[in-house]
Formats: sequence, C-alpha cells, structure tokens
Amino acid sequence: MADRNKVEQHMLAEAPKVDSAGMAAIGRRILQLLDQDGKAPDDRDLAEPRREFHFTSRTDGTFAFRGRIDAEAGATLAALISPLAKPTSANDERDIAQRQGDALVEVIELAAGNKKAPTEAGERPHVAVTVSLEVLKKQIGTAKLAANGYTDAASARRIACDCKVLPIVLGSKSDPLDFGRLTRTIPHRLRRALIHRDQGCAFPGCQRLPRQCHAHHIVHWADGGPTSLDNCVLLCGHHHRVIHHSRWNVVMVDKRPEFVPPHYLN
Repeated sequence: MADRNKVEQHMLAEAPKVDSAGMAAIGRRILQLLDQDGKAPDDRDLAEPRREFHFTSRTDGTFAFRGRIDAEAGATLAALISPLAKPTSANDERDIAQRQGDALVEVIELAAGNKKAPTEAGERPHVAVTVSLEVLKKQIGTAKLAANGYTDAASARRIACDCKVLPIVLGSKSDPLDFGRLTRTIPHRLRRALIHRDQGCAFPGCQRLPRQCHAHHIVHWADGGPTSLDNCVLLCGHHHRVIHHSRWNVVMVDKRPEFVPPHYLN
C-alpha cells in the first residue's frame, strides 16, 4: 500500500508537466521498476515484432492514420520527432500536438528527399499537383493532388514556390495535347546562393538547417516575380506556411530579407 501511495503522489506531481503520452510513459516505467522480471518476451515477437500502420484519405484531402510499432522503432521515432518538435522561437504559439505533427511532416520530407528513398515508376517520392496558371494567379479555385485529393489555390501557390514545373497544353476536354520541358522553379545555383546568404530558415529565431528549408518567392513567379536572389528566401516548412497563410510579409533591405509582422503583433 505504501508503494501505491508513493506512485500516486509521484504521478499527481508529474501530471501538470506532461501530456497524456508522457503520463503513459511514466506509468510504464513505474511498472517496469515494480516488476523488473516482467513477462518474458516471446521469441517470435522478437523475430517478427508486431507493427501495423493504417491510413485513409478524408474527403477534405487530409489523411488520418493509426498504428503501432515495437519499442526499438518507437525509440528511434521519438529520437527523430523530439528535436524537431521543439519550439522554433520564443514566439512559437503551436501546442505540443501541433509541433509533433509538424515534426512528423519534416521526418517524411527528409525521408522523401533522401537519395536512397524508394522509387515508383522511376520517380522519387514527390507530391504531384495539377493546377492551372489562372488558379495560381487569381488564388481562386482548387488544385488536384495525385493521391485522389484536392488542395486550395493558396496551398498550391506555396507548393509552387519551390518545385519542378511541367507545362501541359490541354484540349477542350482537358485531355493533354502537348508537354513542355520539366524545369525547376529554383535552379541549383540559386539554391546554393540562398544557403550561403540565409544559412537556413531566415525567419527570426528559427534554427532550421538549409536541408529542412524551401525557397520562397517573395513576389510569386506566377505574378511575374523574378526567380532571383533578391526575390527569394529560405524558409522551413512551418514558416513557409506562416508567410503564405497569414499576414506576415517579407521585404528585402540592403539585399537581406526582413520580416514584417501583422499589425496586431506590433
């Protein structure tokens, strides 16, 4: 009974400091300490650990998923997520769930960008977006995703900041009549120059490395903005969304990017 009281007191003291997952981890650790012998692992479970992952696409284009992995793989995942889920600055208002969700997306993007990533039909992992130039310019309408989903025009503009573009001429029935040349919106030489200047995400206080960043067009190329060092800036995925989908602005001052917050933050 004394041990039980101590456990309850300890868990009550820790509860305000962690989320539900943290409390579960504390509980498991306590059980391990109280019953260190525990249940002996089954050889088959060790040889073929139970892992499962289920994901579905929702009608709004988002994905929902559930699953489980073994302790070793879970520890690796936690080691990847934890540093990426830290607040990017003192002004980071995302809660822990949001930061961990963004961290998971970063892990996915890093894996997709790895040269050893698996290919499909000769293509490395990528997001294919079909959108008209008119939608990109007017920011009204939707864009089609390859995974049988749709995204809004504003998100399509953000994706188009730093991507490969394949112009397609469509007929009256939307059938492709001609293809242009696949080009990068950010040439390799420009990316190297951006890395040299910005050293990573240029948003104030952010410490994301260049490999975790996208190149953002300050004046979008769809609006006639040049693809040049004076019109581009490196931003991590989170801050790229902030710039595109909030009232933050970027201006160039003495050939350096400066960030102008919304008036309500001044």
